[in-house]
Amino acid sequence: MAAAILAKVWPLVLVPMLVLERKRRALVWSSASLALGTFVWVWWGGASGLVQVATQRQTPGWEYESLVGSVIWALGRTFVIINDSTRVGVAPGWAKAMLLVAALAGIAAVWYRASRRRPPELGFPAVAAISILMLSAPLLSPPYMIWLAPWAAIAWMERSGYVRWLLAALMLVSGLMFLAFSSEYLYYHAVWSVKSILLLRNALLAAVPAVYLLERRISPSAGPAPMGVETRLKIRPSASS
Repeated sequence: MAAAILAKVWPLVLVPMLVLERKRRALVWSSASLALGTFVWVWWGGASGLVQVATQRQTPGWEYESLVGSVIWALGRTFVIINDSTRVGVAPGWAKAMLLVAALAGIAAVWYRASRRRPPELGFPAVAAISILMLSAPLLSPPYMIWLAPWAAIAWMERSGYVRWLLAALMLVSGLMFLAFSSEYLYYHAVWSVKSILLLRNALLAAVPAVYLLERRISPSAGPAPMGVETRLKIRPSASS
């Protein structure tokens, strides 16, 4: 967990999972390893490394695939390439701060609800928490969607009904968007079909945490009867005995 956070940052939103699962030893080891790794990083390279990661190397504006950037791009603004990142518009500090506060509140709400729900589950709340993080960031690119894939698979096994269709639609549209942006013509001419796919992807990404936080009951996936019930049926004495 510590290595994943130091490499990509985003697994930080999954740390509450260790608390939910009561993995105290894993939580202690992860926290200690993360603290030690961060100390060595700052000691070796200075605090500027933390600033570069937090600000994407001081890159201004919104990445055009982000939640805000996709809307600005769809409205006709052209993007520019800065620090190997395609950016549109202006991203003021107060807007980034508001998104950060909203993300922290949303992620906390997701894991709080996960701790209160029965039966317990991990897949759907993990997808919801990661989705909130990606929606609040000024940078979002197609490879980031791979972060959701394993947790979406777990959620598919834990859930049934509309949740499965929502997750399947999100992953399918993400794949279509990746194929659309692989074409140089579509990429540079920014046809409306590509913009529509991007807006749909971000809408589905926002729908995941909204559904999780607003749904009233869980529809677990169909599975075998609990072992306790089967055992009781087998050992129940017959009327003749």
